Amino acid sequence: MQTLKNVTPMKWGRYLDNTILFLGAAVPVGIVIGNAGFEAMVSLAGLVWIVRAVILRENPFSRIVTNPAVLAWAAWLCCIVLSLAINGAGSKGALHDIVFIRFFLFVCAMLDLSTRRQISRYLLWGLAAGVLFAGVNTLMAYGAGYDLFGRSIERYTSKLKEPARFAGMCAMAAPFFLTWALTARSEKSKHWVFFLIIGMTALMILVQTTIRTAIIASFSGIFFGILFFRYKKMGWVEKILWPVLLVTGIWITVHWVEGDSLLTFYHRIAIWKISVAMWQENFLLGVGVSAYKDIYAAFALSGKISPYVAPTGEVFDITKAYHAHNLFLMLLSSTGILGLASFIWLFACCIWETVKNTMQWKSGLATWPVVFLVNGLAGSNIYNSWYQALFAFFAVLALTGRPVTPVLKK
Repeated sequence: MQTLKNVTPMKWGRYLDNTILFLGAAVPVGIVIGNAGFEAMVSLAGLVWIVRAVILRENPFSRIVTNPAVLAWAAWLCCIVLSLAINGAGSKGALHDIVFIRFFLFVCAMLDLSTRRQISRYLLWGLAAGVLFAGVNTLMAYGAGYDLFGRSIERYTSKLKEPARFAGMCAMAAPFFLTWALTARSEKSKHWVFFLIIGMTALMILVQTTIRTAIIASFSGIFFGILFFRYKKMGWVEKILWPVLLVTGIWITVHWVEGDSLLTFYHRIAIWKISVAMWQENFLLGVGVSAYKDIYAAFALSGKISPYVAPTGEVFDITKAYHAHNLFLMLLSSTGILGLASFIWLFACCIWETVKNTMQWKSGLATWPVVFLVNGLAGSNIYNSWYQALFAFFAVLALTGRPVTPVLKK
């Protein structure tokens, strides 16, 4: 009788594990779908994980509590909540900051699942599916005037909404799959052509978005991946050639998108100047994530900070900004030095696990921190929900390259 009682919870555990795995692997597809897609997948993965713990009457944190990445993400989340508590909510409301916990629970759910199953392969299939899905939607938009969800071509010709999400995902996916294809080809794997096709598809989607920072970040990732894969085999000519090609590619990208104008660069410097001032007045915990836009406007209009004067003599008085256009300044201005320190701790854990990864896709995985950092110099906002979902997905991919050791019960 006791055995029969245990059968149902065990079956439910396996069923819910499969659900968590499907939701986690589908995050890239969710990013293509839009806010409803990735938010549902991230939130439901964490919720199903909690339901599983209740049904099996266990404490899942006991298996992952010693993982440094979990502790680091928890510290980062605490900084967000503490900053909110001290500074108050901005126009986005307190709930905007509190629900960042969904990404923490998502990562915990995936890391806990990795103690029971090898999940990396499913995540890779999910990433490939996301790239192909983005490609189909892009072709539909330009060919028929609307994508599979009925979204018009006008949404695809801007640098917001779909192009922004597609560019962020493909900037990481392109060097990942292209570098992996090189490794697989050298190892005579029959799958290398498939990886090459996915990588080239991601690169083509990225380039057509004309989002400069993402393109440069992806080129940097490809360059790093080639060095990672071939450096010991390179002659001195090739060691000179690849950096020249990288610099040339960046120059062509900048010239193609912006011409000879440095307008957007000056625009960012003006925002950086005010963001630094915001952090200096709120050194430890910043001004809060939800309040960034409001505090920025208050600083810009206060007259305390003089407008940025470009070398051309043009004055840039930017009174509205939704984020700092720099990873480190956004962390500093929103969550202070404590927020920056906790995020660096988390990112260092991801890099360390990437280095220690023993899977055959290690060469591809090694490119994502480079893409993320370069893109963060002047690009995406880490507190933007789709971008944090993308970061969480790649963080899980890095952290689950080898099983997490469960905590032994006393």
